[in-house]
Amino acid sequence: MNLIQTQVCYVCGAQVYPDQWSISRTTHFIDLYACKGCGRYICDELHTRRKHEDVTVVREGMRGHRYHYTSRYCDLCSPLYQFGGIKGVARLFVVAGTIVVGLLYYFHH
Repeated sequence: MNLIQTQVCYVCGAQVYPDQWSISRTTHFIDLYACKGCGRYICDELHTRRKHEDVTVVREGMRGHRYHYTSRYCDLCSPLYQFGGIKGVARLFVVAGTIVVGLLYYFHH
């Protein structure tokens, strides 16, 4: 019951259903219906601005498992998807600020 209240599109409030399915024993599809940039749930029909599919292969002995991840970006994170969305830009600012403060401290003392 708690998931029903939390797994809704943050813009319109429509229910989203994170999905995971397999075609065979080695091919898996995973779609969290969450923005990769900010982590909030978004609906597919109205508020997914950019959708991309990533494929990773994990070897297990002679077999390999293929995982198809659907990456989504909302309206806010879509222009910044190269940097990882809003959270990625915030990380870049923190790293740049730390370097600048470190250099100022180093040259001041």
